Amino acid sequence: MTGEPEPGGDDAAEALSIARQLRDLIAEILDRLTDAVKYGKRTRVMSWGLVASVILDVGLSVLTVRLYVGQAHVSDDIHASQLHACAIGNDFRAGQRQLWDHVIAVSTAPPGETAAQRQARLAKLAAFRLYIGRQFRPVKCKSLYGPR
Repeated sequence: MTGEPEPGGDDAAEALSIARQLRDLIAEILDRLTDAVKYGKRTRVMSWGLVASVILDVGLSVLTVRLYVGQAHVSDDIHASQLHACAIGNDFRAGQRQLWDHVIAVSTAPPGETAAQRQARLAKLAAFRLYIGRQFRPVKCKSLYGPR
């Protein structure tokens, strides 16, 4: 042939070139789709991780609040127990004062006591009553344990 291009030869080469470009474009699209699917899977896994994290956070927050409320009740119970025990102690101290007052009241003067001895004995009894009053004085429970 004479060196002239065949009619339609350019069309075939051009079609082949377009087909190659189309194949490369399809390969690039498939690579991008594969990357998008991988990204979607990774995003889904991260989303589930985030959901699990939020659920765990809410659960721990609820648990913390429940423990805090429980500890507040325990603290109130302990405070009430302290006040009750203090009141029992005050009752005991009052009983001790009554007991010693009774012991002093029923005690008799020794026979043949002189006026000076009586005065000394009464002074000792007064001092002893003062001592008993100090030893067995009631405790102010509210100021000791604080009001609630």
